Amino acid sequence: MRTTNFLASLLSLAPLVIGSAVASAAPLPPMKPVTIEGTIAKAQWTPETKVAGRPGFSGSLGVDHTVPAHFRIELVDFRGLSTDLAWRLNGIMSDPTSSQTERENPPPHLVLQLNEKNPHALTKGMRIRVGDYVVSGDEGGTWTRFTKLEILSRPPGEK
Repeated sequence: MRTTNFLASLLSLAPLVIGSAVASAAPLPPMKPVTIEGTIAKAQWTPETKVAGRPGFSGSLGVDHTVPAHFRIELVDFRGLSTDLAWRLNGIMSDPTSSQTERENPPPHLVLQLNEKNPHALTKGMRIRVGDYVVSGDEGGTWTRFTKLEILSRPPGEK
């Protein structure tokens, strides 16, 4: 009788344990598109890279895929999104400031990944607007998309 109750108790916990394992490998929660404006404080370009899949893993981690050429930029004086979303995006982009516990104010900068083949398209000091920016991803990586990238102003002396 005790063994039966113990097994029944153990089996009743299985959905919780399995649910936790599935949740940790789940894709990022959906994000509504936002239009973000800001000034580039840092811009780093990375060429297209091929990533080999890891056998036995789910999602994009388990299959070969290509990471498009992109910029990783830090925007200052940014606007267009809530403070909570700004902190969330910085966390997704593994920004060191995202570990701060005080989050009543916006982060000091906003980290974005922008797919772009031209390594000279974005430079420090440009004021830009990114239309309909969205971040998604899973255990294999993070993907971003946007509908429009506008250069609103350039640093003095740049054409």
